[in-house]
Amino acid sequence: MSGAACALAAPRIDGLALLALASCPSAEVMARRTPENEDDPAWTESRTLRLADALAALAPLESACMGDRPVLVASGACDELLPSSHPDAWRAALEANGRPVATEEIAFHDAFMRPHRSSAVEDDGTGLELLARSVASWARAAVSRAGVRRAR
Repeated sequence: MSGAACALAAPRIDGLALLALASCPSAEVMARRTPENEDDPAWTESRTLRLADALAALAPLESACMGDRPVLVASGACDELLPSSHPDAWRAALEANGRPVATEEIAFHDAFMRPHRSSAVEDDGTGLELLARSVASWARAAVSRAGVRRAR
């Protein structure tokens, strides 16, 4: 949930030129209860769900839209824990507010940038390298487009 916390903190940091959210669950998506799961004891027993609930009340999706900094949402393309609804929520919120957003999917990798379990490939760190290169390339382009000399 650190990505949601970063999105909440971003508007409070003066001079922040860009925001990269990698494998970032959306607290608002995680905290959505349905008639099928609203009585599940996990809502009170799971520290992760309690944290997601608390963060969702602070509206990280809305916070990410404050300021005109470009935002990158990167995710593994093959993940059951963080399905496409999470990066889609970030992108939709930013686009609805006219904020610059780019998305990047790391093919055949999960949220932790490990090869998907259906793959015969061992985790050799390639997914993290692909993620790092994607973020670095996007950051260079975002900073040069914005004419900003310094980014955090």
